[in-house]
Amino acid sequence: MVAGLLGFLAGHVAVMNIPASALGSPGVVGGVTGLGSLLGVAAAAAGEEIFFRGFLQGWLDARWGVRVAVWGQAVAFLLPHLLLILVDPTLWVLLPLQFLIGLALGVLRWRSGSVWPAVVAHVLTNVIAGLLYQ
Repeated sequence: MVAGLLGFLAGHVAVMNIPASALGSPGVVGGVTGLGSLLGVAAAAAGEEIFFRGFLQGWLDARWGVRVAVWGQAVAFLLPHLLLILVDPTLWVLLPLQFLIGLALGVLRWRSGSVWPAVVAHVLTNVIAGLLYQ
C-alpha cells in the first residue's frame, strides 16, 4: 500500500517535471500505450532493482556497511540516468529525483531485508509515470 502510494507520487512528480520542450525531442517516446510497453517498463524497472539494490547494494553492504551501500548504490543508480541530458538538456531537472528515488529504494531494501519491495515500488513508479504521460 505504502509502496503504491509512493510510486504514484514519484511517478506524478517525474511526469510533471518533464519540460514541454523535451517531450518533442528525438528519442522521446510516449507513455505506456499497450501491454507490450507496460511489460517493457516493468521489466526494465525490475532489472534495475535486481542489479542496483539486489547485487550492488548487497555487495557494498557486505564490504563497507549499510551507509556506504545505500549511498553508493544511489550514486551508481544516478549514473546511467545522466544520459537523459543527451536526450534533452532540460531533463536535468529529473536527476535529483532519480537520486532521491535511488536512496529511498535503497532504504526500502535495507529496512525490509529483501529486494522485492523495492522491485514492486520501482515497477509501480515507472508504470504509473508511463500511464500519466499519455
